[in-house]
Amino acid sequence: MTELPPANPSNDVGRWDAEQAARAMGIAAEPLVPASLPTRTRIIPAALSASGVCLASAALIGVFWADLPHARLGRALISGTNASEGASTHDAFNGASMQFPQSTTTMTVILGLAVCPIVEASEVIMWGPDSVGDCAWAQGAGTWCGQIGPVPTFAAAPRYVSAGSGTSAAVLANDQVVVWGPNAYGENDVPAGLPPIREVAVGGVGNLGFVVCVDTSNAVHCWGRNSAGQATAPVDLAATSHVAAGGDFAEALQADGTVRCWGEQYYGQCNVPAGLPPVKAIAAGWRFSAVICADGTVRCWGANDYGQCNVPATLVDVVDIDAGDVHAVAVKGDGTVSCWGWNQNGQFDVPPGLNDVVRASAGWGHTVALRRDGSVVQWGANDYNGFKNLPVGPSRITAIDAGYFHTVAIVSPPCNGDIFQDGLVNGADLGALLSYWGPVTSAPASALCDLDDDGVVGGGDLGILLADWGPCGD
Repeated sequence: MTELPPANPSNDVGRWDAEQAARAMGIAAEPLVPASLPTRTRIIPAALSASGVCLASAALIGVFWADLPHARLGRALISGTNASEGASTHDAFNGASMQFPQSTTTMTVILGLAVCPIVEASEVIMWGPDSVGDCAWAQGAGTWCGQIGPVPTFAAAPRYVSAGSGTSAAVLANDQVVVWGPNAYGENDVPAGLPPIREVAVGGVGNLGFVVCVDTSNAVHCWGRNSAGQATAPVDLAATSHVAAGGDFAEALQADGTVRCWGEQYYGQCNVPAGLPPVKAIAAGWRFSAVICADGTVRCWGANDYGQCNVPATLVDVVDIDAGDVHAVAVKGDGTVSCWGWNQNGQFDVPPGLNDVVRASAGWGHTVALRRDGSVVQWGANDYNGFKNLPVGPSRITAIDAGYFHTVAIVSPPCNGDIFQDGLVNGADLGALLSYWGPVTSAPASALCDLDDDGVVGGGDLGILLADWGPCGD
């Protein structure tokens, strides 16, 4: 008998049969369930299966993938009517409005005789001021500060997000871009006939928004407010790897590591320093630029009235960077964070002990960091309810971007086989499931193992678990 890793206090699973688990992974080696266990049939809505019937059989026949467009696996919906169960209504925004798009995954699992779909359900959430009342002290900005939502209904799963002042944008798995929020300059009106997009950035201050994006052929497209030419990309841009958008200017990182800027340059934010080494990442603040050079060092240029271009001398091994209103934040290779610039609201006072960070982003008076376990840590100003509906604890958040007052994030699909909720479906989860094989009992862990909610821990649950095997979201 093999000891399990430490379990969640809500689970009373202590041990599992390694030999039985090995047989389960072998599938064809020998029967997976006791001969006395009867075959059970479960009826589900026709929308979930061509036949309308999904059999939770006494034996798992097989698992296979059909026309899988990408490697990420979603969850097996064996019950329920659609992927949007439990989502907030589309016509009401509550600060963290969640929308579940249609799946782009056609992975299938055979349980007995019927084919059941695996549905991917990534979602976009936002937190921060969601009403004009939240922005009472925003000195007239209430007309756009509280208009960060609602999140639109997407035609496909979101895979990239950007947040500006009140405007936000997402690139979907079908390579389309969607923009929402104040629309004073047509920034929400995505040009017709736009090529497939892979990255987007939203710029502007207040409701003076504009959008810059790069397509799958590495060409740049812009629209929205164009007072300083920020929405007019140079015609001689070379192949572009990444884009960034500031107050009234935009940046492009070209494939050869050079940086191009256009738009307002009164503060020198578009004056790329001569002799700048090859660059691997770019960020645009209100009136300044920040980049990571290939050697892991940071360079900044433009306005420096609050020290936003005074990069700490000891800052090296930087792997991620973002520029806010007048402060910047960087993530180092060891998962720690460094900030510099304006600090009136404590936005660069990194919480003591913060580590294991994979992404950080700077807004107006707040900074937010995403940790490897999917949890977010935010610090700085809360004058305009920028912390409203802030997610607490480990989560499935995989991407973040801070706007002026709000933050936008992507939450990955749930991982139904992750019984221990540690972000990994492995032998511990399989052992727990096998330990509670049969009708659900009063033990809390027994119900957790009933992944298809049919009252029995059986072949249907085993199929779901094996379909999600490995790190959740992969």
